[in-house]
Amino acid sequence: MTSFSPFLAIPGEIRNHIYKFALTSPNGLYCNRTIDVQSRKPVLYILENEASPDTAASKHDISNVLEYNQLKYVNKLLYKEAAGLELQYNVVTFLRNNDVEPNPIGQFLDFARACNPAKLEWPMRIVLSTAGHIPPPKEGTKPWYQDCRELIKLCSVYPNITVSKLIRLFSIGADPYAIPDTSRQLVSGVLYDSILRDRPFPHQYMPVDTIADWQNQTQMLVDMWGGQQFIDEGKLDNISFLPEDWQKGFDRDAFLDPSKWSSRMRAFMDTPHKREFWADTVERWYTEGI
Repeated sequence: MTSFSPFLAIPGEIRNHIYKFALTSPNGLYCNRTIDVQSRKPVLYILENEASPDTAASKHDISNVLEYNQLKYVNKLLYKEAAGLELQYNVVTFLRNNDVEPNPIGQFLDFARACNPAKLEWPMRIVLSTAGHIPPPKEGTKPWYQDCRELIKLCSVYPNITVSKLIRLFSIGADPYAIPDTSRQLVSGVLYDSILRDRPFPHQYMPVDTIADWQNQTQMLVDMWGGQQFIDEGKLDNISFLPEDWQKGFDRDAFLDPSKWSSRMRAFMDTPHKREFWADTVERWYTEGI
């Protein structure tokens, strides 16, 4: 490798613009630490099948992917300056490709531990494409809660790192799990809103039978997350929760189409005011998260 790079003679501000242009992927990057089997080094890569990010883990063969940032391999000087810069320019999604790998929260924590401490000060946007808020059967509950607590601790120390956790079954409009009743997702959303963000529970927009067992569902969700102390600790501005199909966006017209409503859903949408409330609320979940 040469000890001099003409590129590095370009003013730093211009180089930064070039780096941003060269290292930005329109559809973001994905991370997996098991691609480089010998070193176990995390690798940031792009998906060949960008059309189905929600099914990427099951359909994408990660055995032949290429590390996205190739600039750093030009020479040692460029490696020193360009290594890791793609973190600043892309949404990075952590996937679980098989049952052997850690859950995406654990993967991200491993990734953060391997990072140079200075890089943890960079602005980052992380997506944890987990299978849901319920731990997978083989995983057990304790390790999952430990990972969640570590995630909360990390995000409290580094407010520059924004983490969005995807929630299985919390998808509205294009449900990959074929649950016909969208009202279930509405209830899940308002429960997360009230528990994790202290938003008032919208009693006036809910059917009576939904309000009746709201307290039971709320307590079940609190218990599932590990208790009230865990909930209180997790109320950080840089941690949000998103529908699993958030990248597809929210189709407001489809959501307001009566032909797509179940009989239970009609109870949520029986006045124009309710319809506008729910459409605005769901759109916020898709654009901002909870």
